[in-house]
Amino acid sequence: MKKLIILTTMLGLGLQCYYSLKLPALVANHFGAGGLAAGGLSNTANLAFNSLLLVLVTVLYLLMPFVLSRAPLELIAFPNRRYWLAPKRLERTLPVIADWLGLSGLLTIFFILAVFHLIFLANLNQPPRLD
Repeated sequence: MKKLIILTTMLGLGLQCYYSLKLPALVANHFGAGGLAAGGLSNTANLAFNSLLLVLVTVLYLLMPFVLSRAPLELIAFPNRRYWLAPKRLERTLPVIADWLGLSGLLTIFFILAVFHLIFLANLNQPPRLD
């Protein structure tokens, strides 16, 4: 799952570079009622912000299993916690939780990429408008 998350992030960074070549100097990234642009950033700042967001989310999700394995068990909350985190099941439970966190991270990255793509499409219109 880690390799897939990293690969998806690299794809996203590549798309951001591609988008920055096609976008105007001022990129609308905040939209109000009716999808009309209500705020924006320079193309360079937009590229930096989007790339930083993508990298931070990726690092966060890649570090979660490490943090989870070091966290006090009292901080882990889900149904039947005492059963699943019992010493005899703990070594099998934590990798399953880590896998689910990885899937959650992958889906979050896909969602972020979808939002970035919608913003890209909106900025191709004049004036920028989010459908």
